[in-house]
Amino acid sequence: MSETEKLLRVEEMSNLLFDGLLSVEEKAEFNDLLRGDPIACEHYLALSEIHASLAYKSMGSERDVEKLELPELVPFNASETGTADAAPVGKTPKGIAKHLWLPLAAAAAIAIASVLWILPRNSLQFVDDGVAIISEVAQPAGQAAGYRLQKGQVLPAGSLTLESGIVQVDFYSGASLVVEGPANLTIENAWKAVLNSGKVRASVPEPAQGFVVDTPEYRATDLGTEFALSVTESEGSELHVIKGEVRLDSLAGESIRSLYDGEGIRWISGKNSYESIEGKPSNFVGLRKIQLLSNSQSKDRLGHWRNVAQTWKSDPDTLIYYDFDDATTWSRHLKNRAKNNDLGSDGAVIGAQWVSGRWSEKKALEMKGMGNRVRFNVKGEHTALTMMMWVRIGETPNNYNTLMLTDGFDQGEPHWQISNKGRLILGLGGARPSVNVTTRDGLINEATLGKWIMMAVVIDQTQKTVKHYLNGKLVEEGVKREMHPIRIGNAQLGNWNSAGNSSQKALRPFNGVIGEFLMLQRTATQDDLTLFYESGKP
Repeated sequence: MSETEKLLRVEEMSNLLFDGLLSVEEKAEFNDLLRGDPIACEHYLALSEIHASLAYKSMGSERDVEKLELPELVPFNASETGTADAAPVGKTPKGIAKHLWLPLAAAAAIAIASVLWILPRNSLQFVDDGVAIISEVAQPAGQAAGYRLQKGQVLPAGSLTLESGIVQVDFYSGASLVVEGPANLTIENAWKAVLNSGKVRASVPEPAQGFVVDTPEYRATDLGTEFALSVTESEGSELHVIKGEVRLDSLAGESIRSLYDGEGIRWISGKNSYESIEGKPSNFVGLRKIQLLSNSQSKDRLGHWRNVAQTWKSDPDTLIYYDFDDATTWSRHLKNRAKNNDLGSDGAVIGAQWVSGRWSEKKALEMKGMGNRVRFNVKGEHTALTMMMWVRIGETPNNYNTLMLTDGFDQGEPHWQISNKGRLILGLGGARPSVNVTTRDGLINEATLGKWIMMAVVIDQTQKTVKHYLNGKLVEEGVKREMHPIRIGNAQLGNWNSAGNSSQKALRPFNGVIGEFLMLQRTATQDDLTLFYESGKP
């Protein structure tokens, strides 16, 4: 095992220890990892101090602080040869009183951060390589750099192809282009695009003056504030100045002329010349019109979703269906819409705030704070279970970020989470080692953060399989030798309280927005998954 792998294993086992989930066998392994290795011991101590600091900050009162049971720390004893030996895990370090340790941990956090900066971290760093973002969509069917177009999608430099429909692209420079399909646009950077075919209308506020759109024949540089372009293979291209001034240059940079309000030109294909025309803004879709079209489309999509939602409400296998619809902003009650719901299966909203969801007229719950969550209860044992949900993830800062967790982790109890490396994880308690099926690293990445995505997990105790889905498609399947009947009991969306370890503060809050949650007591078919995804797409 390399040093990097060893430190990552120390971090993984530290987190299990802090959450009260480390078995006797795993503690023995942990001791072996730490014994005689000063670097591993320092890493463990640093993690312990940070955990204690965060737990201290989350306490509600001095009485809570007195009740807090600290993670089991390892004292460092340097031998005469300078080698640090770790005492066995489970022994509390002598000489540090509990009431003094927490303030010390908080004070040490800054110093520890500087130490951890040079150590390998088990986390996923997201880098924004975009130069523009799609801010409005009206019935598109296209791709941008290999991704399906959707509202909120960050666009890197590359090709944007729109087979039909209309999208609004906001460049990081401040310029906005409304692109009408069919069209092909090459996005070069935040200040330049190339219109190869189709129609665009550009709105360029003062901070973005100098924004450039090239055509196959010439370059249009906006000097404020609005113009439109069309390029067709048969008729050449047209430039319409709606307001302000546009400078026309050859692609080699030679000045041709400037155009002002209401002026336009039509480039004559094959003759390398142009003729003056009247600018006609009505021939192009502007910012206001795409907003109206988008709103109309959203209402149609919402109506379709509400019709499909009746399917889940009436399905006899539906245990929980939180549609997050028709909620008031002050409500702390989340109605289980399942027709055959059990008493106690309604959710209790704690801390989370109601916001607009996938459509402006539908609600969702935003979770940001350490204590935000939805508590609920599901009775009985099940041989199969499916969970589906729509979420918009803000970030994944914790080692584990909760989707749905039971309060405990006893036999057959599921923990559905996202790791800070972008993995989807399904764990089932009771077995040693516990049943864990994870996807590859980076499944949740910069392309999915900040956008609505559908996730699902299907557990089949009879077949001993666990399947992960993203946007209706299978991304991982695991087969296990042993799997117990599935039990939920008390559970939470978006956070966790470790049952029986209430004094331990496991840090697993979800950061983002939840827009829909469905739990079925059967294995969902591919048709089920496709219907949930297709009907729920914003």
